[in-house]
Amino acid sequence: MKKHLTLFVCVFTSVLLMIGCGNSRESANKSSAEAGMAYDSAPEMRSGVYDSAAAESYDYDYEEAVEEPMEAEAGSGFDSGDVSAEGNSGNAQENADPLKGRKLITTMNVSAETRTFDETLSKVEAKTSSLGGYIESSDIYNGNSYYDVYSGSSVSSRHASFTVRVPAPKLPEFLETVSENSNILSQSKNVEDITLSYVDTESRKNALKAEEKRLLAFMEEAESVEEMLQVESRLTDVRYELERIESQLRTYDNQVNFSTVYLDIKEVAVYTEPTPEQTVWDRIREGFADNLRNVEEWLVDLFVWFVVHIPQIAVFLVFVLIITVIVVTLDKRSRKKNIKRYELRKAKEAQEAQARAAKEAREAEEAQAAKEAQAAQNPDAESRTSGQEAGTK
Repeated sequence: MKKHLTLFVCVFTSVLLMIGCGNSRESANKSSAEAGMAYDSAPEMRSGVYDSAAAESYDYDYEEAVEEPMEAEAGSGFDSGDVSAEGNSGNAQENADPLKGRKLITTMNVSAETRTFDETLSKVEAKTSSLGGYIESSDIYNGNSYYDVYSGSSVSSRHASFTVRVPAPKLPEFLETVSENSNILSQSKNVEDITLSYVDTESRKNALKAEEKRLLAFMEEAESVEEMLQVESRLTDVRYELERIESQLRTYDNQVNFSTVYLDIKEVAVYTEPTPEQTVWDRIREGFADNLRNVEEWLVDLFVWFVVHIPQIAVFLVFVLIITVIVVTLDKRSRKKNIKRYELRKAKEAQEAQARAAKEAREAEEAQAAKEAQAAQNPDAESRTSGQEAGTK
């Protein structure tokens, strides 16, 4: 009984294996047939005629384009075990350096200050050239000079802006040179991964290259001028697109191989120091010292302004002196006239007073004379009058 059961299980297992192998062969044949139909659907010569409308509407499948070399290797006896071994080694390499093979565009913004402006610019330019890079653009401003009380010397408010392109592996060395010759105030870094865009563009390029080869083969097989013109028209479009894609790839390569640094450098007398956490007394002391320096700087600036503007000040003083002399002279003349007028008015008033006094004296004398004359004419009346006056008293 056990022997019959074991035999039955073996036969049943064999039948299942045969059915599975048959299904796999049918799936493989079906896939091959579909691939052949897809290939036949591409623009090609049908009875010696090139279908340009089909070529224009044909879209390449980049995944199939990438898979074609793999299928060819599989047909040539490529061992899947080798693929696994190489895949494992590739994974090990990726784990060792995850950025290896990536297309990265690095952009940096650096702001720095220096006390030796000319020397710093010379060293930056020399280092850029020695690293195999180049300065894409530069803008240097030579400002006005001013006296700085901190250093006790004349300082120019100069600054410069550079767009520097240096090889990506040598970017740290360039930044080290900038740091050694200046005080870096701020820096920012941006890394853009364009690996997918680059691979997609390169796949498009390979597909267009393959189409160009087929079009050249179709042109050799063309049997009429019309067919040749159709193929040539499509070939022109393909080559134009190839040139555009190759230009894009060159731009990508330049951006990946050369990092971009936007560098701003300004000239200062004293480097900016990091501000530590301060106590209240530290802030008071620092504020008082800053105010004293500001007062000192203001006095120095005032003295410099005064010395520089001495000619203008002298002209202004002469003008003021002339105006003052004119005003004083006119005032003296006016005073003399007023005094003279006052004296004349006083003299006139005195004369009028004398005339009034003389007139009153005459009137008094005339009244007295009249009384005496009247008394001489009527002596009795005068005596009565005198008696009445005495009685009244």
